[in-house]
Amino acid sequence: MNTDKKFIIGVTGGLASGKTTVCKMLEEKGAKIIDADKISHRLMKEDDTVKRDIIKRFGKDIVRDGEIDRDLLRKKVLSDKKGFEDLFKLIGFAIVKKIRYEVETCPASRSVVIDAPLLIEGGMHAYVNMVVLVTASRATRIKRAVKRGVPKEEVIGIIERQLSQDEKLKYAEYIIDGEANMDIVKKGVEKIWQKVQKVQKKKKI
Repeated sequence: MNTDKKFIIGVTGGLASGKTTVCKMLEEKGAKIIDADKISHRLMKEDDTVKRDIIKRFGKDIVRDGEIDRDLLRKKVLSDKKGFEDLFKLIGFAIVKKIRYEVETCPASRSVVIDAPLLIEGGMHAYVNMVVLVTASRATRIKRAVKRGVPKEEVIGIIERQLSQDEKLKYAEYIIDGEANMDIVKKGVEKIWQKVQKVQKKKKI
C-alpha cells in the first residue's frame, strides 16, 4: 500500500456495472483517474513485447492495418477455454506496472482512483487504500453492454469469465448501486469522498 499523502481508491465492478459514472464523479471532485482498460489498449498498440506475445498466442489474424483489432481479439479470447487466463498473463503484469508508475508520479497530495474491472483478479486490491464496488444485476449489465454494440453472446462470455459480483463483495469497503438514480449514486460518491478527505487531513497532521 502507498504510504505517502495520496489516497488510492480502487473502483471495480462487472462489465457495464456503472464504474465509469462513479469514476467521473470522483474526477469532478479532484481525483486523478487511472483507467486500466485505456492502459491495456495503449500497451497493445505501443508495447512491442506485449503486442508480439499476444499475436503469437492468438494468431496473426487478429491484426488489422498493423494493429491488434480488439474486437477480433475478444472473439478469439472468448472462443478459447484458456484465452482469458492467458491474455491476462501476457498483459496483466505490464498493466499493473504502468498503473503503479502513474500512481507514484501523481502529486503526493492528490487522491487517485484506479478504475479497473480486474482490480481484484490482478491483486491490485492489496495496493489501494479503499475498494469501491459498483454493482448491477446481470440482466442490466447485459442490456447495457449490448446497447454499446457488444454481441450478447460475447457479453455473457465476458461476465462468466470475470470474478463474480458476490466474490468481489468480500473485498469491498464501499458498495454503490449502479442501477440507482443519479441522486443516490452521487450521495454514495460523496460519502466516499468525505472519508477520503478525512483520512488525508489526518495524514497532514
